[in-house]
Order: sequence, then structure tokens, then C-alpha cells
Amino acid sequence: MSEFNPYQQPQSQIVTEKALDDLVLHAPVRRGIGNGFRWLSDAWGIFVKNPGLWIGGVFLLWLVGVAAGSIPFLGIIIGVVINPLIYAGVYIMARNSDYGLSLRFEDFFAGFQSRVGTLIALGIVSFGGMLAVLAVSGLLFWGVLGSESSQLLQSITDMEAGKMPDAAALNMFVSVMSIALVAVVLFFLYAATVWFAVPLIALDENMTIGRALKWSFMGCFKNAIPMTLYSILMMLILVAAMVPLLLGLLIAMPLIFISIYTSFHDIYVRP
Repeated sequence: MSEFNPYQQPQSQIVTEKALDDLVLHAPVRRGIGNGFRWLSDAWGIFVKNPGLWIGGVFLLWLVGVAAGSIPFLGIIIGVVINPLIYAGVYIMARNSDYGLSLRFEDFFAGFQSRVGTLIALGIVSFGGMLAVLAVSGLLFWGVLGSESSQLLQSITDMEAGKMPDAAALNMFVSVMSIALVAVVLFFLYAATVWFAVPLIALDENMTIGRALKWSFMGCFKNAIPMTLYSILMMLILVAAMVPLLLGLLIAMPLIFISIYTSFHDIYVRP
């Protein structure tokens, strides 16, 4: 006999949490320009669920980074090397919030508990890449300037005084600006290579450093247009955050870190 009750309220199974097993990465895909705004709006949705937790956690991680960077002589090296360890926890927290899992403050330090060796190795590779960019840029500048740097400085002084520099000085100035442009391009190539590397490694136990760097570069290259919009919006947020005695950074910094996760999820996880 059927137990159907015509007066019973209709029921349906509503899934409120995404299964964590659904987070399976694929090679980066191209997204539209509007996704650059979506990444930030999705990040805001994650932030407002637990604003106090995010502000406290990211601020504490920032203090850890500052403390590591202030160590005499080795501070810069240590700071760059352990950055993946510091911020892996932020992406894990963002993932947990996005998938409806409970958040614990100690999970901000999850990067110091899982895939530690790989994250440190990534930090070392990142530091090596940064040194390579600085070395190549420095050599290019030295090759152009050489012993003529004093002449360039004198030409700049002459222009400030309203005097017209000679043709040789103008040619050198153009060469220096060209080298500066090359240095900027090299920096952006380096940044694209490491931008998504930490969340790729932190959120996929099988991700290797080589593939993470390759996929990060591919993801940035394929999404150069939405990432340009995203970068402009990030800069506007940071500028606005600095107005009220820098207090806005307490909100802006967590938002930016979470947006790295939401852009990562859009490019490497979402169908």
C-alpha cells in the first residue's frame, strides 16, 4: 500500500555543498573578458561568509612574511622561498569555503603541513627565476650604458635645465628605454609563470612543479584579456583601500588572495 500523503509538504533533495572530489584539474582554458570581473565578485562572495576569519588569517600570514623577510642578510631569500608555504593555506581555505566545508583558523597554515617539500622547491625555483630576470636586465643595461652612464645622467640634467641634449645622448636614452621595456616584458613573463603555481600545487597532490609552471604560464597567456581587466580592477581596489589610513587593505588583501583562487578555479576546474 502506498504511503503517499497528499497533505505532506513536497520535498526535494537540495545539494548545498559541492563534492570536494569534483575539484579535478584540467589544462587551462580561455575565458571571456567579463570573467575578470567575475573572479573578484566570486571572491567577495567567499570573503563575506567569514570576513573576520579572513582578515585575521591573512593579516597573521602577512606578519609571518614580514618577519621572515626582516632576517638580516637572508631575509629576501627566505621570504621568497617560503611564500608558497605561507599562501598555500589561503587557497586551501578559499577552496574549503567554496565547497561548503567548515573553516578552521589553523588551516591558514596548511601549507606548512602538506606538500611542504614541493612548495619549498617551488619557492627556490621562483627565487631563481627572479634572479635570472634581474641578471638579464642588469646585463642588458650594462651593455648599453657601460662607462657612458655619466653621459646619460648629464643628458638628463641638461634636459631638466631646458637644454637640448646631443644626438648621441638621445640615442642612448632611446636605447635605455628599450632595455627597460624588455625588462618589463621579462618580469611579466616570469610573473605569468609563477602566478597560479602555488594553488595548482597546493590543491592537486599529483601536480609537479614543472607542470604547474607550464600550466600557470599557459593559463595567463590564454586569458591575457580578462586578466588585464582583473589587474586594472585590483589596482583600483588597492588604491581605494589605501585612502582610509590603509585600513582598507585589511579587506583588499584577503579579497585579492581569494580572487587568485576563484580565477584559478574558473580556468583550471570549471568545465
